[in-house]
Amino acid sequence: MAAPLPHNHTNGAHCEHADMPAYSEEDADKMYPLVAVVQFTATSDKVKNLAMCSGLIRKAKQRGALMAFLPEGFDFLGENAAQSLKQSETLSGPIITAYRALAKELRIWLSLGGFHLLEKEHDKKSHNAHLIIDAEGTVVATYRKAHLCMLRIPGKVDLDERQTSIAGRSILPPVQTPVGKAGLMCCYDLRFPEIASLLTRQGGNDTND
Repeated sequence: MAAPLPHNHTNGAHCEHADMPAYSEEDADKMYPLVAVVQFTATSDKVKNLAMCSGLIRKAKQRGALMAFLPEGFDFLGENAAQSLKQSETLSGPIITAYRALAKELRIWLSLGGFHLLEKEHDKKSHNAHLIIDAEGTVVATYRKAHLCMLRIPGKVDLDERQTSIAGRSILPPVQTPVGKAGLMCCYDLRFPEIASLLTRQGGNDTND
């Protein structure tokens, strides 16, 4: 587990270069808003994962983070395809409901991705979705992973996300957050630079996975 990153004051309050203006700590905080990158070992236990992430998000807020970023599979990592489908949820399910309540309680933005999203309760496959929740507890963006990974290494790896996931069909414009305009991508999408280029042209400051 990684603690939230400290303020980056490289060109801020502690710079003494003669050609650089002097900034106060307050100015530096405005220039370098604090974000938290949450890392943990996810399991198939959704309740345990939620408790772990909630505790880390609370610590991040205590340290002044304006936004926390959770990794792909933050909700759970299934032990097999059948379990993954069984544990997938809609946006109105208990997992996202809990994170919405937490964001509102703490007044913190959350980047959650990827989430095992069921569009309908009886779907046979789920989306790998990247969500942004604002400090009001509102889901302001839901990106569905466009590129599904297929990897076969004889005798070692046989992975085909198409067996359990549905590919998304659209790229969302960057989302304005307290830490900048965030572009949404997920995992294997990074292999396709056209998405990042499009998000940058649309004003994105950062591309999140």
